[in-house]
Amino acid sequence: MRKIWMLVLLVGLFSCENKDAEQEVEPVEKVKEEVVIGEAEEEEVSYHFDDEVAFARMAYKEMSEGRYDLLTRYTSGKILFSPYAYIDTATAREVTIEEIKAGTDEVHFWGVQDGSGDSLLMSTPEYLNQYIFGVDILGAEELSIQTYEGEAPKAYGSELHNVHQLYPEATFVEFYIAPSEEGYLDWKALIFVVEKQGEDYLLKAIIHNQWTT
Repeated sequence: MRKIWMLVLLVGLFSCENKDAEQEVEPVEKVKEEVVIGEAEEEEVSYHFDDEVAFARMAYKEMSEGRYDLLTRYTSGKILFSPYAYIDTATAREVTIEEIKAGTDEVHFWGVQDGSGDSLLMSTPEYLNQYIFGVDILGAEELSIQTYEGEAPKAYGSELHNVHQLYPEATFVEFYIAPSEEGYLDWKALIFVVEKQGEDYLLKAIIHNQWTT
């Protein structure tokens, strides 16, 4: 009888160990499944845009927050940047998304500064901070938005526009920040050049505009 009780005890212990092992393995498998599902969902994330204005807002927000992977889907691989309303095709830089993401200190030539004639020499992050993010279209208190198709954007001074000649099929979304006080010349503007291809929008260029002497 004693041997029988010992045998029953051993069988019970072995059965409990197997159940504990199963309980330890099951949560690990579930975690792995959740991670895989999460990654798949992240890859499928996409935006829906009601119009070019909504698209331009998204592009600015993604850039200002350093998220360029998603923006890659909505460009042809490069974005043209112009520090002035008149795009100098000889000096305006087309910058790849990869270069923007790298954020290196390498200095580039971005054109000639109006008035002084000095060369605009700065790294890509420096250019973005000064000529793109320096026009805070998300936090501006007085912001007006206009779109243009097939015509030159409005001139707020003596500046000239040629964007409509270089991108005749595009829509131009202009975000304009009014002067801090009436009569002041510290207004700023950003123009997003947006082309529609099928159901998708593509960001072709971003043009900085402000008063120059």
